[in-house]
Amino acid sequence: MISFDPKSPVPLYKQFENYIIAQIRKGIYKPGKALPSISDFDRSVDIGRVTIVKTMAELVKDGYAVPVQGKGHFVTELGKKPLIAVIAPFNTVFMQIYVHLAAGTRNAADVTDARVQLSSSEENEKIFINAIEEFINIKGAKYFILTPPISKGLYCSTKIINKLRNLIRTKKINIVIIDREMPDDFNTINQDLLAGNMMLLQKAFEKGFKKVLFLDHLMKQIIEDNRTLADEIKHISIKQFKNLEIVFMEQSNVEKDIQIIKTGNFDAIFTHDI
Repeated sequence: MISFDPKSPVPLYKQFENYIIAQIRKGIYKPGKALPSISDFDRSVDIGRVTIVKTMAELVKDGYAVPVQGKGHFVTELGKKPLIAVIAPFNTVFMQIYVHLAAGTRNAADVTDARVQLSSSEENEKIFINAIEEFINIKGAKYFILTPPISKGLYCSTKIINKLRNLIRTKKINIVIIDREMPDDFNTINQDLLAGNMMLLQKAFEKGFKKVLFLDHLMKQIIEDNRTLADEIKHISIKQFKNLEIVFMEQSNVEKDIQIIKTGNFDAIFTHDI
């Protein structure tokens, strides 16, 4: 007997649809073959015939099944398309960066005939893990593009790292980590840091800010990796953001840093973990 959560904000018919889609992705229900009849589902699922009928209509609407008069509902090819799950902190100050990431993923998926679904982690470990497990267990996803919550700097907690390793091993999923420092056994990609910082400066300029600070733990490693980045930011800012003063602080100790921040009259302070 399949069980569902009647207290969930997700309607029962949608929970059942997600279950059937996951079964299609797992190959339990194959393209070109008939799904169990409404009567068969009614005997195995305790959600009521009306809800089951609604589920079948949703499967047709979403393209996973087609009705055939007198024969039932047949699985389409849509379920064979790989599902790519993008889980990132969309509801943060860096939302625009991850919106571009999602758009780029969709463009790439179109070429490979895959599907993309998004979920926001909100920089919360529990929400992040729940989102991954939902994509695996309910939606049948095997491919993930992830920007996990961070515990310090750009580093994830040991809990997140161990959880991801376990999922890769037990669920046979494929993961790419975006914009996070991870152990060498993970596939990682860093987005364009210059573009990200220019986006922050553009926002500051639009708000009429006069003076902004880049903290050392944001800029020092970036500058070491690309010595011209700070100069490039300053050069572009002179052309695009007149009257916006940009300060790069060489971090020495916490007390001195706090004093600089308190007396510097900064309109904005940018850090990696903002």
